[in-house]
Amino acid sequence: MIIPHKQLPPETLQAVIEDWLSRQSQETDIVEMSRQSMIDQVLKLLDRGKMCVTWDDESQTINLLDAETAKAREQEFPGDSQ
Repeated sequence: MIIPHKQLPPETLQAVIEDWLSRQSQETDIVEMSRQSMIDQVLKLLDRGKMCVTWDDESQTINLLDAETAKAREQEFPGDSQ
């Protein structure tokens, strides 16, 4: 299920972004930049609709996904969005 990021409290959204960035940096070599700069970039992607906050009922997890991937998953598994 896609969660509109503007509906999340700012501190919750910040924690989700920080967690996602931490996992990304473990998986790939992210170019060195300040943490706040990376957070700002993710916020811009969310504002532009290029990235989405998602909730998975089965695993009870919140995540960030590319918007196209998130929308495709919602179409593939429509029961998950309720």
